[in-house]
Amino acid sequence: MTKPHTASASRIARHWQVLCKQIGNRYSGSKGEQCAADYIEQQFHKSGLQNVRQHRFEFPNWDFMHCSVRVGRRGKMKTVKTGVPLSYTMS
Repeated sequence: MTKPHTASASRIARHWQVLCKQIGNRYSGSKGEQCAADYIEQQFHKSGLQNVRQHRFEFPNWDFMHCSVRVGRRGKMKTVKTGVPLSYTMS
């Protein structure tokens, strides 16, 4: 078993960098979510935790393609904002 690690600002920042910058969005059922789960599982193993595993289940996923808000009337419609899905955290 490896020596337990203590929390530090630099270690937290490294994990934050991987999860938020390298992996990016982690919407439920997405590839990003699976990458984050794999990363976290790997870090638990590196920390010496035993019996670490993921419980897989089916999740109906969706893909974001395009969304916009249009205003106006009778042929004078104008796109005012292109929409993007929001994450569930305020990161």
